Amino acid sequence: MPISVPYLDVYGKAGLARYKLNRSITNYNNSGVAISSSVYPDNSSVLAWGAGVQAHVGIIGGRLEYEGFNKASTSVFSLSMFLKFR
Repeated sequence: MPISVPYLDVYGKAGLARYKLNRSITNYNNSGVAISSSVYPDNSSVLAWGAGVQAHVGIIGGRLEYEGFNKASTSVFSLSMFLKFR
């Protein structure tokens, strides 16, 4: 997205995120003894998207980014610093 500030960039992204989740459920009787246990694997790919802003001066910069995933309304905010090598 063109912005008239030379050291500021705005960006967006879209793609797929792959995850692997193993859930287990254990049932106990009244004495606290395990009577059954079940494992429910959940492996899939879901839509992922994000947007952010990046500022840089010379080789040093920083990013503030939001990422969302189509899995249980999961989202991530991140702040990072970077050095750019050519």
